[in-house]
Amino acid sequence: MHSGYGRAVMHNTSRNFGGTATGSNWHRPNKLEHAGMQTMSQMTPRIQSNGSSDAVEQTFKSWVSGNGRGKAELWKAWHAIDYNGNGCVSLAEIDKWIQTKFPQLNNKPALMRAYKASSAGEKDGYVHKIEFPVLLRNAIYFNKLWNVFEAMDSDHDRRLTFPEFQAGLGKLGLVGGGKDPHAIFDGLDTNKGGIVLFEEF
Repeated sequence: MHSGYGRAVMHNTSRNFGGTATGSNWHRPNKLEHAGMQTMSQMTPRIQSNGSSDAVEQTFKSWVSGNGRGKAELWKAWHAIDYNGNGCVSLAEIDKWIQTKFPQLNNKPALMRAYKASSAGEKDGYVHKIEFPVLLRNAIYFNKLWNVFEAMDSDHDRRLTFPEFQAGLGKLGLVGGGKDPHAIFDGLDTNKGGIVLFEEF
């Protein structure tokens, strides 16, 4: 899909704090660089949260701003999740933390995608400390994406048919501009099952 999402995925697969990945080569920046949060907001202005997670997004942005206070809060949160100090956390540990501290982001499909995107560079499948800022960014991003998906899913079966997708295109800002709705839908429907799941969205 030609939108900010496709470009954001490249950042999601990077193990650094907002750097980029080209093939298997990592490009590491010298500072946090907001974990890509400001860039994400510019890329996907039409993906909205309806205000439900705005305060959380601002909190996370302050944590990854690079200043001393933000860093202190960031690593305080990390140590609260990584209570055994082994340097990595599981999906269950992140899920528990989200439910307790930020229930606005308690959307399981979105959290699972955020976790997978953040741990993609790790062979063990866990999110490591270096990826925590990116996990926060991804949690916000995929929560917003889930809100759009859920709004388009008129029968709430967690699957988008083409009529549902076509009716909801305005929510993604993809109307007009010569874009073919059928071509967009077919591009998302990777298994060619005639429906689009959130994992494909």
